[in-house]
Amino acid sequence: MAVWKPSCGVLDSALGLGIYDGLKNEAEAELFRVLLFEAAGVSHVRQLYEVFGADCLLKFFDLFAGVTLEVPSREKIERAIRDTRIFFLLNRAKVGYRSEQSRQLAREFDMSPHTVNDIFFRIRKRFDIETELRCQLKNRVK
Repeated sequence: MAVWKPSCGVLDSALGLGIYDGLKNEAEAELFRVLLFEAAGVSHVRQLYEVFGADCLLKFFDLFAGVTLEVPSREKIERAIRDTRIFFLLNRAKVGYRSEQSRQLAREFDMSPHTVNDIFFRIRKRFDIETELRCQLKNRVK
């Protein structure tokens, strides 16, 4: 008896991956889909499938099975991009021109020059601490 390969909305392209191997009829395929989504708990499997497709979704499952992931909001990502830009622009600016660059960035990002400088010095301090720790570790190894 031939194995039935269903054509279902959410996992259509998974057929080529053998995800339905062993399922013999539509009822088994439907139960499989229910159990898959149930196994994921409160899940976004459907949305992940729509974004990644079947191949990548199965690889994602393999890599992150049992792992809890926290995805940063778009706002946090945009803030990190903004802060990166502020740091590199101010870091490249000559010291005498840094205050003018801070004012320009403050206007661009709709914040005070003080806030722009706080961002710059917070990031620089972090790099200074990491650099110092690397040097200490390097010296210990010698």
